[in-house]
Amino acid sequence: MKISCACGCGQIFEKFDSYHRARKFIHGHNPINKRKIGKFIPCTACGKLIYRTPSLVKNRKYSSCSRKCFRKIVHMWTAGKENYRWKGRFINSNGYIILSMPKHPLANKAGLIYEHRLVMEKILKRHLKPNEIVHHKNEIKTDNRPKNLELLINTAYHTKLHHKLSSFPQSKHHLHNTL
Repeated sequence: MKISCACGCGQIFEKFDSYHRARKFIHGHNPINKRKIGKFIPCTACGKLIYRTPSLVKNRKYSSCSRKCFRKIVHMWTAGKENYRWKGRFINSNGYIILSMPKHPLANKAGLIYEHRLVMEKILKRHLKPNEIVHHKNEIKTDNRPKNLELLINTAYHTKLHHKLSSFPQSKHHLHNTL
């Protein structure tokens, strides 16, 4: 015979334990032993019912039942479109502006693509090939104005251009007059 826990959590369990003793509470839910005055609320990440004191219920928007669920909630706060500061774009660790465009044919697995490549695609009115490189003429990675961008045919040509412009350190074995 199944009954509801008498603590008020709403969980259903068997009335008799394995020794055929009658029970009113799920193990650990007896409010007389623990003097519980809070209530059971669902974990934000997995939905499992967890006990929280009134102060924790009142002052928290999210509740977690474990560290694993807490990490899921923190990821929800900080990552991508769920972040309260999300504006559809961000600057990556290399200094380039990244846009979220999951349906773009050249977007990565996360649905992200470089803004300067999109600007060049609009100029050319076609999708770029994976081996085509978009170069910033003034070398400012966030300056994606059309007049500051130029299309290069491959990475080797792009590297030679940077060597000529002296943006890479020169070495003894550097090829001279490569362009």
